[in-house]
Amino acid sequence: MNKTGFRKAIQEKTFLDDSKMDSVMEVLDENFFIGKNSKERIINGFITRALVDEDKAKEIYDVAMSTIAINLKNKIKHPFKKIDN
Repeated sequence: MNKTGFRKAIQEKTFLDDSKMDSVMEVLDENFFIGKNSKERIINGFITRALVDEDKAKEIYDVAMSTIAINLKNKIKHPFKKIDN
């Protein structure tokens, strides 16, 4: 999945407007997503930069991580299939 498809998948599930999605993508680009400290840093980034509450920030994080996990699983199952949304 490319970056545009990743953004679209998150936006469809979280119903964020374009300006908030820009902030969300910036936070995700700036942080490594594996680890407890990273999770807290990413959620705090969503709260401060995308101006969402803590529950919405956690929802965005969960959606982003599940999207990554699903795409990694599909890539492992079908390594030569183009999976581009």
